[in-house]
Amino acid sequence: MIVCDKKTKRYVDHVQCQACRALFYLKDGGPTTALHKHLKKCLRLGSGPSQMGRDASSTQEDASSSDSPFSPPMLSSTFFSPSPSPVPPPSPVPPPSPIPSQSFMPLQPLMPPPSPSTGVQSSTSASFSESESGINESAQKSRTGRSRRKTSVKEITRKQKEEMTDLCVKFSAKDLRSYSAVKGEGFKELAQGLINIGAEHGKVDVNDVLPHPSTVSKKTSAVAQRVREEFLPEVKRALKEGACCFETDMWTDKFTKKAYLTLDCQFCTPDFELKTLTLFTIQFPADQKKTGENIRQLMEAELEKMGFDMGDVRKAFFNTDEGSNLKSALQDYNRQNCNAHVIATVLRRIFDFHKPRNKSFLFINAPETYKCINAVKNIVVYLKRSGHNAQLARTVKLMVDTRWNTLIDMLESFLAMLPESIAILTENKEMNRLDGWDPDIALQLVNFLRPFKEVTLELQSKKCPTLHLVLIRFHDLISHCVENDEEHEVR
Repeated sequence: MIVCDKKTKRYVDHVQCQACRALFYLKDGGPTTALHKHLKKCLRLGSGPSQMGRDASSTQEDASSSDSPFSPPMLSSTFFSPSPSPVPPPSPVPPPSPIPSQSFMPLQPLMPPPSPSTGVQSSTSASFSESESGINESAQKSRTGRSRRKTSVKEITRKQKEEMTDLCVKFSAKDLRSYSAVKGEGFKELAQGLINIGAEHGKVDVNDVLPHPSTVSKKTSAVAQRVREEFLPEVKRALKEGACCFETDMWTDKFTKKAYLTLDCQFCTPDFELKTLTLFTIQFPADQKKTGENIRQLMEAELEKMGFDMGDVRKAFFNTDEGSNLKSALQDYNRQNCNAHVIATVLRRIFDFHKPRNKSFLFINAPETYKCINAVKNIVVYLKRSGHNAQLARTVKLMVDTRWNTLIDMLESFLAMLPESIAILTENKEMNRLDGWDPDIALQLVNFLRPFKEVTLELQSKKCPTLHLVLIRFHDLISHCVENDEEHEVR
């Protein structure tokens, strides 16, 4: 606070204790050291207002006996008396000696003045405790800020990013891996693990960190079992609550001709998050036939081995394709058809190139469309087998009867490379392969098949529920398949 000396008409910088009204002069604008020591002493005594008053009186006596001409007189201890007697005004401040010219800033009171009806000691202690805790919090934040600044992550430079790109190129070239391997989740986790080891131990030889391939092979089963033990309790909980379903299918390896049975589960967490996990993929015994009874026994044996209650499993729903063996295996369970499989089955029965011409639905009802698709298929096969596919800016794709949406993928890829493909056929005198080709039919087919592809991709989503979309998308596809008698085409 700024106090005006009435005799000298000069302003002098002082700080006043709000507990005992003692004045402390700031020498040359220095810190409030005397006031701080005074408050700490008052708090340490803690014996009531009378003690604080005596402490204030002793402070006054010390100040009056001091040789400094700037020590102001103190108020008497009657300020702390609960009686309503008036408080005598403080003695006038003695005129200070000339001091250097400085600009003093007014200080805010450290504590509010005590109320006459409340005790001084409690308010003083509480206020000072809050002040001291605020100081400690500020100091802690300051130390935390300094530590954060020290441990902050350094920004990666452009040169370092370019070096990492070169290493990724060499990784793809030396190990014959695809470029998209660097964005895989497994690769990122491996790279982050190596970075963490380097941050802890410094520069180390990578051969001392990475395990041998045989070690990885031996530990695969143990890691898989450990991961299962982590999520199995959550799956069993969802199964008991009716928030879990299963998806099963059989498939055969193209080269080894070994058959496998896979069982996936989809369940909802308490936070309403949809998760999809593969419970197991096991080889089907080669000495057994793929009948419904054998499939059911193998599936139930694996589920019991994992600790599932078969009573809860029978209450869950199973999504499968329309295979007769799976239908027979799950006849005692709640089974329903996978709608994405149903759409793929419908398209496969219409575009049935796996059948002879005399039995083909498409050849009998739309022979021009059949010839157009067959011409595109023959040209794509020629481009791939002759090696001319490498001359194209984009590779052309071949239709596979058992894979979804490959017909529209073949037509779109061929239409995108149509000028280059025709140039190759002309150069190699293979223009006869274009017999039956009609660009208008090809474009109409692409427009017709595109909604089916979009609906299939939407229904097979693993991130969100799609059951509520089945009827809506079914109605959309029915509306899309309307015969136009005037143009004789399917829109």
